[in-house]
Amino acid sequence: MNEGMFDVDLTMIRGLEAIYRKTPKFFAKATGDMLNNFAFGTRVEAFYEIASRMTVRNPGFVSSRLQVTKSKRSLPVASQVSFMGSVAINAGKTKSTGKSHGGFTGWAEQQLGTRSTRERTASLLSRMGSPARQMTGPSRLKPSNVFLSYADFRIRKGANPELQTIVMLQMLSRAHYTKPFFISRKKQGMTPGLYKFKGGHPKLLQAFVTPEQPKHVPWLTNARTRYFRDTDIKRLWHKTFERELQYAGWRRLR
Repeated sequence: MNEGMFDVDLTMIRGLEAIYRKTPKFFAKATGDMLNNFAFGTRVEAFYEIASRMTVRNPGFVSSRLQVTKSKRSLPVASQVSFMGSVAINAGKTKSTGKSHGGFTGWAEQQLGTRSTRERTASLLSRMGSPARQMTGPSRLKPSNVFLSYADFRIRKGANPELQTIVMLQMLSRAHYTKPFFISRKKQGMTPGLYKFKGGHPKLLQAFVTPEQPKHVPWLTNARTRYFRDTDIKRLWHKTFERELQYAGWRRLR
């Protein structure tokens, strides 16, 4: 009997043994990648959900507010988590420039169906006649914009608020004043807010009132539902785990 017929090359067997020992690490890396795929896929769907169901005036801003916190692949599977959502902005000043900026809720009112926390409502005039446009610079309550108000005029003290408003409007009209100005005291037919003269008449730019209840659009819920409905999770898992094995130098799974 040829003794050589029983010789065995143990290289592949030892390699198989090694991959079984490393399987938990492969699974952890693969599940981390899967969670991140879920988050980024939902982010794409969320962008299109917002763009199709809401008025988007600045797509770049929408994209910057939809963010993902990736799962760490080095963690055990049970400890892995990835997050996708919108990032709110508190009103304040930008550290790098020192400029003031308004707040942003991250579309929480639309997702949750809650009331708006804003206290101002922009008019179509401030958006150059189109709700899809951003507000013009002079229509914004920025520190760099200076607006005339009652304190800038000699109005008899003790006069009722409506009379004070009438006097101020008459003085601005006679001066052919075209820049925005504040009306903060009630006058019949006029809402307190930011105005400008147009065609010889005061026109509203921003009203100092709470906006109407935003339409309930559960954009995040819809985005997540659509992503998992349209994604072949089994196929994605196979490709993800296979890629981890390829990185380790093993053949394609069959």
